[in-house]
Amino acid sequence: MLVRSLLFGFALLLAGPVRAQEAGYPDPAFKEAEESIAAGDYAGAKLALERGLKRVPDNANGWVNYGNVLLLEKDWAGAESSYRKALALDPPNYLALNGLGAALLGERRYDEAIEQFLRAVEARPGYVTPLINLAEIAVQRNQAAVAIKYYALALEADPDARKPALALAELHIIGGLYDQSFKYIDPLLARNPADADALELAGRALLGKGLPLRALEPLLAAQAAAPTSVSTRRLVGIACLQTEQYGCAEDALRSAILLSPGEADLHLELGQIYRTAGEETWDRAEWHFQKAEDLDPSRVEPNFELGSLEEDLGRQELAVAYYERAIALQPDHCPSLSNLARLAKLGGDPAAAEALLDRCLAADPGFVLAILNRGWIRADAGMCAEARQDLEPLAKRQDPWGAQAKEVLKKCP
Repeated sequence: MLVRSLLFGFALLLAGPVRAQEAGYPDPAFKEAEESIAAGDYAGAKLALERGLKRVPDNANGWVNYGNVLLLEKDWAGAESSYRKALALDPPNYLALNGLGAALLGERRYDEAIEQFLRAVEARPGYVTPLINLAEIAVQRNQAAVAIKYYALALEADPDARKPALALAELHIIGGLYDQSFKYIDPLLARNPADADALELAGRALLGKGLPLRALEPLLAAQAAAPTSVSTRRLVGIACLQTEQYGCAEDALRSAILLSPGEADLHLELGQIYRTAGEETWDRAEWHFQKAEDLDPSRVEPNFELGSLEEDLGRQELAVAYYERAIALQPDHCPSLSNLARLAKLGGDPAAAEALLDRCLAADPGFVLAILNRGWIRADAGMCAEARQDLEPLAKRQDPWGAQAKEVLKKCP
């Protein structure tokens, strides 16, 4: 989605080329360059601009367009030089100011880029492009509130602008503000009911609200609108899994893998579907977990899933090996620490088990499985006061964790 990458080059292009006729075409080459830009022939535009600027070097608009072409080539230094030449001739040129900001971004000179984008907005208050660029810098810096401010200003300047509306919807979803995200999604869908990005965001928001069945409608519509979107198919798979439609979930994830076979997350999620579907598909689950681990050996989750599967299959030595590999990758990985602790306890080493649980709880004091397992170890050891301290708060819960805590507490009447 939009907020995951800095798209300053594309944002710049939204402004379009500077119209040379505003200056009365001081040289025919400028008209030729303009026509080449309109046709997408940037190499031709560059050659024409070089001819024109050689004959008329004091044309600011020509330098702006030349900078735009160099920006497309990722010649950041050349683009910066061109925009500065334009600004020397025409200091309040808002297109040159925005272009200079984009060139500085390419050189990773973020603070200087921000200054130029702000100057562009001051020179042309309704100019959307630098506002979007300012927002995207904030996203890169994990400054969500700042990004929202600038995207909102861009949308205020142009209520029909699609990019800031999509970005604002996504930022609200990331922040857990699912209902508020529809403030931006609904107008997009009103203008274009087949907007695949807006439909996907609607599905994400409904999934976030815990409404997977309702999420399927916009997600399936998004899939129909953009059949090659891997992210949409993945979300369809998640929604189907959450509604226990395992065939639908399998089909969605398998088709996503065909589109993007090297994505470890997809194999991990398909493995989880096969794991959930029942023992008859555990061999397929194991294959996909192993594939995910092969694709990304740095990931903890495939090793944990393989450990859990081996444990269910009664192969405890293999389970221990996978849990230990997960912990080597992430020393405070609570699910692996908790499961390994349970196996240590069952293997007759409660002290080692409790030490593993303490490691987990030092990192995540509220990890329920570790609290439950520690209470179980302490209750079995006759340490009832300590066991009650762990288990009594859990026993008040009206869920499976609470039921298990109550069962263990029977050992400490």
